[in-house]
Amino acid sequence: MVVLAAAGSWAALYWLVSTYPPSQPLALAGFYALLFLALATTVTLVAWSLWPAASEEEVRRPPLRYLSHGMLFSSLALFALWLQSLRMLTPLNATLLLALYAFMEVAVIVGQRTRS
Repeated sequence: MVVLAAAGSWAALYWLVSTYPPSQPLALAGFYALLFLALATTVTLVAWSLWPAASEEEVRRPPLRYLSHGMLFSSLALFALWLQSLRMLTPLNATLLLALYAFMEVAVIVGQRTRS
């Protein structure tokens, strides 16, 4: 399901970029929405494929359980792209975004471990 969502969102993003000019109403909003979905599902699949199981006898979790990691990365990446479009992405802002990502990722991991 996640693979289909990733492939479909990348295909829809390609279709949107190749069909509509940026001056079209709601084209930019559609671009950012599809880019968020495409990045979130792609990072979800990457995290699922690279994250090892906690132990040998544990069953591997489904990819949808990694969606929070993808959504966190996607939201901060889109915020960085927005800052860059305003020409405000300085090295200090990029460092702060990376530190925020690391902090939030640790918070998500700890929250998932204490819940299960």
